[in-house]
Amino acid sequence: MSVRKILWFIVACLLLLGAVCWLFPRDGVQVGPVHLRFASPLSLTGGQDTVDVEPQLSPEQQLSRMAEAFRLRQLSELADSLDYYRHFFEESPVGIQFPGADPSLFDGFFAQMETARGQGGTLHVMHYGDSQIEQDRITASLREMWQNRFGGMGPGLIPAVQVIPTATLSQEAWGGWQRHAIYGPREMNVEHHRYGPMGQFCELEDSAFVDISPRGGSRGTLVRQFSRVRLLMGCNQAGFRATLYQDDQAYTQVVGDSSSVLRVLDWSFSRPVRSLSMSFRGRAEIYGLILEGPDGVSVDNIPMRGCSGTIFTQMDAALLRQAYQAMNVRLFVLEFGGNRMTVIKTEEDARHYAAVVGRQIRYLKKLRPEAEILFIGPADMSCMVEGEMASYPMLETTIAALRDVCLENGAAFWDMYRVMGGRNSMLAWVKTQPPMAASDYIHFTFKGSQRISQLLCESLSLCYDYYCFRRARLSDSTLLQIGQLDRSRDYARDFSDMLRESAADSLWVDDTDEEALYEALKKQMQSNLHQEQRP
Repeated sequence: MSVRKILWFIVACLLLLGAVCWLFPRDGVQVGPVHLRFASPLSLTGGQDTVDVEPQLSPEQQLSRMAEAFRLRQLSELADSLDYYRHFFEESPVGIQFPGADPSLFDGFFAQMETARGQGGTLHVMHYGDSQIEQDRITASLREMWQNRFGGMGPGLIPAVQVIPTATLSQEAWGGWQRHAIYGPREMNVEHHRYGPMGQFCELEDSAFVDISPRGGSRGTLVRQFSRVRLLMGCNQAGFRATLYQDDQAYTQVVGDSSSVLRVLDWSFSRPVRSLSMSFRGRAEIYGLILEGPDGVSVDNIPMRGCSGTIFTQMDAALLRQAYQAMNVRLFVLEFGGNRMTVIKTEEDARHYAAVVGRQIRYLKKLRPEAEILFIGPADMSCMVEGEMASYPMLETTIAALRDVCLENGAAFWDMYRVMGGRNSMLAWVKTQPPMAASDYIHFTFKGSQRISQLLCESLSLCYDYYCFRRARLSDSTLLQIGQLDRSRDYARDFSDMLRESAADSLWVDDTDEEALYEALKKQMQSNLHQEQRP
């Protein structure tokens, strides 16, 4: 072969190899079990081919990166939970509305309930309301929920003379009782205004008796029993005697001196009891009996038929302050407004009524600054409007005015009208089978009161859950980190991708190691945090 042909053959081979170099994929080609690679043009010419290759990370570095991804995923989950709670408080029709949209208003109350069990004393919630809460309606559900969770027993504060039967207790009274109340007929009022915490009291001139036993239909077992009895009394003459009869035993207490201030007589039993009898002799004002346990929570049902909740400022401040302190009241639940609707005809009427309610809230806060206040607005109510039953024309205006005044004065507000469904919802509640509201288009039936109390309990339970969530998982530092998250990013997917990469790199082997991996990530998170905090 001539030299020229050999030269052209060599040139052709070089051109062919060059073409293959340029056209052959840089990552190679998989042919069956064999992975073929070809030199790059730069490598043939003595240069270096630039390839973006991440530096190989050590297992410790990989774990640190995964720990950071794990932390971001956890923060993202906390942010989602916060969004859920905030949406509930701001948007849900059954949510409680708080001043400044801040549910932490009840933090102190919840903390007190958590420590009530085993602390040697009871915490009281006083539920004042109109005829909607008669017969222990709504109150009974609150009591059952909180006593089951935080301890306590018994129905709490009751009057010596019960004029309206309740679903909780069977109570009989006879003898020299003379009952007075700040609400109701004027002839029942007194000039000295010493009505006590129930807005009513019994004046005793000689002797009287009381028998108390649980009703068979009472829900739960805790409300049917008690191991402590306290008598709230005052303005007694010297020698006043109160005797409690239990298990054929008589336990008598004698008040030796006369006094115009509140006195509290106390009896305790070594085991819970279900019924008792009491006799009284002498002259005194009896403000109520407290049937409770040695600790935990008591929820008092105080219905005031015909009342609009504007009477607190008319009651003796010194006596109320002493009673609330003796009872360790930590929450007032005020449920009023319905009785006022028949006389509210204008926006000015609604604003005036709300302003009077605001004075009551400030008065109670002044008397008992340790207690929080939850105001429950009126339910939907119907009257004849242009020949048809419809919601009271000024009801929504009144509710809005009440809500604004409550929030301005540091009280929480629960909109029962909105919870029911808003305008004309009472018509549906009456027509439901079985009916959830009475044919007067004002009051709930027993079934309706159960439904309302269930929704109230669920809302309060969610408030407590949010309190526990914030206390256990949220610090100022955590909130700051949540605020720095990119909410458009899927941190959970990022972490899952990294887990798959780590599995491919044999950082962890199979599902049996997942729990151990999470523990290692938590430890690494702490290590990362300590390194960040070093100066």
